[in-house]
Amino acid sequence: MKHNNVNVVGLIVGGVREDKQAYAHSLEVLVKELGLEYNIIFTGSQSKVAEIYALSDVVVSSSKKPESFGRSVAEALALNTPVVATDHGGVLDIIVEGENGFFYPVGESEILAECIDQCSHLEFNGYNYIKNNFSLGQMVENTMKVYREALI
Repeated sequence: MKHNNVNVVGLIVGGVREDKQAYAHSLEVLVKELGLEYNIIFTGSQSKVAEIYALSDVVVSSSKKPESFGRSVAEALALNTPVVATDHGGVLDIIVEGENGFFYPVGESEILAECIDQCSHLEFNGYNYIKNNFSLGQMVENTMKVYREALI
């Protein structure tokens, strides 16, 4: 359903596993039935994902199953692109709600739309945020801290 901005274009980026072909096809059919062929583009696998993040106004991570970290979320934030994500899994530790993105419950499309709209007001230094909180060195140091505390 289109709301306020008819100039919205959504990119569905990534390949489709063999066992998900029927599901992907059903999404393509739904897009056509809703008359959104010019608003929703299925790109398939892409090698220039950083460029896609950089040109995007917002990235949506809509995983139904919790992911352990959410590397794509961190990559988008590092390029100063806000992220709206389902409210579970590792993304809860990456996104700072209202600062660099928002969360929404799985399947709640109206809340998702509201969150996407709210992203236009966010300004943040994503590169420094990711570097200071999720760099390899930072993550190793935090892991070692847990091990040291466990030994005490």
